[in-house]
Amino acid sequence: MAYESKAACSANSYIIEISSFKLPTSLSPEAFAALDKRVEEEFVSNQSGFISRDSGISVDNEPRWVNIVKWETLLDADENIYQFTQASAPASVKEYLASIGAEPVELKRYQHTGP
Repeated sequence: MAYESKAACSANSYIIEISSFKLPTSLSPEAFAALDKRVEEEFVSNQSGFISRDSGISVDNEPRWVNIVKWETLLDADENIYQFTQASAPASVKEYLASIGAEPVELKRYQHTGP
């Protein structure tokens, strides 16, 4: 799954945000993928500074989900996380967070350095 914005990266400088977590056993990977796509279309892709997003599931025995999002700035990435956790977030975001439950989310951010 990938969703590209119309925004261009200035001077090829942007933030790469990688989040991953164990999929809850109560939800099939297919059902979670559909929910993840809704969150991308209804929320994440509409955030300021959004460039692109890819999602996937691990190929080993422990099903882990990963999202790779590109943001124009670190401030844009921070604002998205803040908005993601607000009560005013769309129903799809609330369902997404509820489905993850207590699973710890690993979040890493990187500054793009290539051309």
